[in-house]
Amino acid sequence: MFVYSFSRTSAQSRLVTGKSASICFLVILNENCYSSTRRTCFCLRVLYINGFLSSSQIRAIRRSLTRPVLLSLIISLVMSRLDYGNAMLAGSPSYMFDKLQSVLNAAARLIFSKRRFESVTPLLRDLHWLRVPQCVEYKLPVIVYRCLHNLAPEYLCDEL
Repeated sequence: MFVYSFSRTSAQSRLVTGKSASICFLVILNENCYSSTRRTCFCLRVLYINGFLSSSQIRAIRRSLTRPVLLSLIISLVMSRLDYGNAMLAGSPSYMFDKLQSVLNAAARLIFSKRRFESVTPLLRDLHWLRVPQCVEYKLPVIVYRCLHNLAPEYLCDEL
């Protein structure tokens, strides 16, 4: 595991290796939206509400869809909203992930037509979906790798 640390004000960057790396990622995706904790909580609420709104709209037409079509609708409408900007949650306390995890759980239950109180872990495993904290933990090294190999968008590569 590696952690890449960079700062907007400093031109110096460093690569830290090892499991016990305690340096937080500082990924600047959109300074206006993610600059303060209050703004971050607002953005999380918007993601939470939009995720559930998309799920409820899909739930209304679920019976007329086949499972592959339902899966692609959920991935395109719900998962894309959860994935967008979740890198800002790196190093956040676990309560910040709870609402987004509940949207992910609801999407998995919707695909398999399960009830709310049934276990979601086997469903996530069958779909090959990571939990939200694991997704964030996986996404950040991928972003750094892409930046180091000039595969990421230019505005991210320029920050390194």
